[in-house]
Amino acid sequence: MNSNEGIVNLETDYLVIGAGAAGMAFVDEVLSRCKTSTFVISDQLARPGGHWNHAYPFVTLHQGSYFYGVNSEVLERDPREIDLSSKHEMLAYYDKVMRKFLASGRVTFLPQTSYQWKEDGDEDHVVKSIILSGVTYHVTVRKKFVNACAQQIKVPSTHVPSYQIDKDVRENCVPINELGSLKRSYEEFVVIGNGKTGIDAVLYLLNQGVSPSSIR
Repeated sequence: MNSNEGIVNLETDYLVIGAGAAGMAFVDEVLSRCKTSTFVISDQLARPGGHWNHAYPFVTLHQGSYFYGVNSEVLERDPREIDLSSKHEMLAYYDKVMRKFLASGRVTFLPQTSYQWKEDGDEDHVVKSIILSGVTYHVTVRKKFVNACAQQIKVPSTHVPSYQIDKDVRENCVPINELGSLKRSYEEFVVIGNGKTGIDAVLYLLNQGVSPSSIR
């Protein structure tokens, strides 16, 4: 590391942006099949797991755990049953997978870093630390740059609603994450969206004893 400029020079076969499901699955597969390939993984978050870090506390997989995760590490608790892993199980799982990656000696993980999109003429890829303002990584990639964030998956807690909210109800319009930490009771609940997240919100309210007639 250059102590004056805060530049860290790295060289790798694959530079992977994103330590979520896609990025982790890619690294796991190539790491297992090629015994010499090296990887640098950059992620803006402090731990692997992608959008699971931002998910609501009572979320679970929408499919059996057998079909999720990376090929080299089993996720399901009991292979004889179809179980739906929770958020905390998913984060613990990806922490375990990352520890296995690092133990191989062929993976470098750069948490809380931001990739600076390469411009024409740039030789190296540039990754900047979010925590340490003076630290910048210059990464030479021998084989492939992999953008595992191309799908730009978003969850309600990471962005503002795409619809207008009247001022008189704005204070009471919250992302689903806050259902688990409400400070008061409400006579009615209005759930916006009828996908998995919306259904999860309704099921959570019902499990907490809210009357079906109070949910819209």
